[in-house]
Amino acid sequence: MNYRSAEWMHERVVSTINDFEKDIRDDEQASIVISSFANNPILINDVGYWNPDIIIFDGVLVSDGSTVQVLQHTSQLNLCLIASKRRDPERPRRKIGFSVDSQED
Repeated sequence: MNYRSAEWMHERVVSTINDFEKDIRDDEQASIVISSFANNPILINDVGYWNPDIIIFDGVLVSDGSTVQVLQHTSQLNLCLIASKRRDPERPRRKIGFSVDSQED
């Protein structure tokens, strides 16, 4: 595996998110703040990648529920994980990384 690829970065990001969610309450889920995205937390629905160097975050804004997709170059990836209240705590928390479609160059 190329350790500079988006695929490798994706594996590390997903693993970190899943580890983070092991330690938060059941009515919370991981959200992220991407420093270049106006510090507005995003509830994460999916994380993907596009080799060689793009990580893709799909989710909704915590503030108003707007759907967002952020494409971030691996060299500029800087995330802050936050435990945010889930929109529907009755439904099981979605596990990140199991339905990810990736694209290759």
